[in-house]
Amino acid sequence: MTLLKKTRLYIILLVMAMITVLLTFATAAINIFLYNRIYGDSFVYLEKMAQNGGVNMPPEAMMKNKPFDERGDRRRGDFDFRGGPSPDRLPEHFPPDKRPHLVFAKNLGFRAAMSFVVDCEHSEFTLISGRPDEFSEEETKELCTNILALKKQKGSYEGYFFNLSKTSEGKCLVCLLNRYSELQYLVRLNKYSVLIWVCTLLLGFFVSSFFSRLLIKPIENSFERQKQFISDSSHELRTPISVIDANLSVVMAEYPDNKWLGYIKDENQRMGQLVKDLLFLTRNDQNRQKIDKKEFDFSSAVTNAVLPFESIIFEEGKYLELKTQDGLKANGDENSIKQLITILLDNALKYSNDGGIIKVNAYQEGQYQTVKVYNTGNGIKKENLDKIFRRFFREDKARTGLKSGYGLGLSIAKSIASLHNGILTADSDGKSWVEFTLKLR
Repeated sequence: MTLLKKTRLYIILLVMAMITVLLTFATAAINIFLYNRIYGDSFVYLEKMAQNGGVNMPPEAMMKNKPFDERGDRRRGDFDFRGGPSPDRLPEHFPPDKRPHLVFAKNLGFRAAMSFVVDCEHSEFTLISGRPDEFSEEETKELCTNILALKKQKGSYEGYFFNLSKTSEGKCLVCLLNRYSELQYLVRLNKYSVLIWVCTLLLGFFVSSFFSRLLIKPIENSFERQKQFISDSSHELRTPISVIDANLSVVMAEYPDNKWLGYIKDENQRMGQLVKDLLFLTRNDQNRQKIDKKEFDFSSAVTNAVLPFESIIFEEGKYLELKTQDGLKANGDENSIKQLITILLDNALKYSNDGGIIKVNAYQEGQYQTVKVYNTGNGIKKENLDKIFRRFFREDKARTGLKSGYGLGLSIAKSIASLHNGILTADSDGKSWVEFTLKLR
């Protein structure tokens, strides 16, 4: 994945994360608020109703056995909610010592509330308040029995909130409140909230994708122009470099011992290699670098890439150890893999210490064909292990000197590994050794 694609992905993920957090907070807050409101109000109402002896309306209206709105010209405000009703009009099961202190709550206005006194020993159900017209006597008993079987003081059952308390006679006072419609509303609200949440996320994704493309487009155009400039410049430089090399060959034929001409030739060759490396990376960035993948002998490829370095390593007073497992097979372009191993070996040769050791080990590790290139010498700092694959990156001390290149070799090696869907990593103790690992399927 290119840098621009990663940047765009990060923008989309950041926007989506912000939308998700805000949307989740908003929907959760609304649902929790309504849930607590319905449940809280219901339980508070039932508790006050239980304190009121199961009465769901002022005692005078209940004693007259008339609906609340048919009590003549009396209104709710005509009752003294602070002083409470007369003790002789309270239900018989309510404790006498509590009667003078009965307090009516001003919000006892639910019409779907009812209460029963249940004598579990004799299976007797006495209606105290409310008119359960939607239930038959058997259904009412079944409802109360099922609620008592829950063995909870308060809770909800099939749309009914309930509160259980003991009377002075040891019987059970069951206060019920029908809020089935409100609970169904909560269920629908939850479903709609989830639907809105999903739709908003999808909309946010498409909007963030659209605007992230607009934000990245100018940078992408700038990068494309830069790549095109490098490509064009590299192509233009190839001709004069080739001409210089040809003319140098003619002049050096007449003056073979001229060291100045030798310096010019070396630098010209380095310049030519730089141009080739830049062209390779540019084509790779533009997805124009194609490889012909086929199965090849991985063991033989590693050996053939290492052997040309044997004499050079020996001449520099260093030691080479080569271990290859026979019969290794890999899928890819053999020449590209040889180039990658050559880059790693050249890197090991340049930065190993005097009398140092260079080890190459090829073997199979699970489903991967693995090759490790190890060398002693100045290590690489832990924070730079990923940076060394960047173009033109070199550590100040360990990666500079007369033998150092332009800092493109490891970047090319990383690109070759990516083209083969392989993995190229670096490891070091930061002091005395460096090891590169290539894994191919």
